[in-house]
Amino acid sequence: MVFFIARNSSFTYKGRSVDVKQVGRELGVHYVLEGSVRSAGNRVRITAQLIDAADGNHVWAERYDRELADIFAVQDEITERVVAAIEPELYAAEHVRSQRKPPESLDAWECVIRALSYVGHGTRVGTIEAEALCRRAIAIAPGYGQAHSLLAWVLTRIIHRGHKKGTAKPRIMLGFRCLGKIQRGDLGGGRLYPGEF
Repeated sequence: MVFFIARNSSFTYKGRSVDVKQVGRELGVHYVLEGSVRSAGNRVRITAQLIDAADGNHVWAERYDRELADIFAVQDEITERVVAAIEPELYAAEHVRSQRKPPESLDAWECVIRALSYVGHGTRVGTIEAEALCRRAIAIAPGYGQAHSLLAWVLTRIIHRGHKKGTAKPRIMLGFRCLGKIQRGDLGGGRLYPGEF
């Protein structure tokens, strides 16, 4: 859920040099959209940047140069463009934020870390071991999204490489169930591994 702070609350910071992390704490927000407007003659330059209030990192930034024929039309256009641009950035940033959520059990987390190490080996034995560790992590912490995500990826790798003949169908079904849980948002902290599906 995204909510916005009233304009007059944020105006208390107008013209002041403030720490974005402090603003985030004081307003109770995860992100701060800041910007500036400069004009020269009949031209205006508007800059906007979306900042993660937790760490101060820039999530998105853009500059807009426009003619000032109709200031209200420019204002509407820039507002629409900024909202259209930051919406996917917010979703992506929130997805990353959700991945930071640890599982209920450190044992489950350890299984996933070990599974990732085995995946990195790139061997048949390593991939089979990674599958077992992911399954163990899910048995320990059924809501651990990263375990489901990694298991789906590992199963895809096993099927694609033909590591275990005759076991493709159950693995495909389990992989789809894992992906379905992640896509529906049933789990916290899962992510899809881009380029692998």
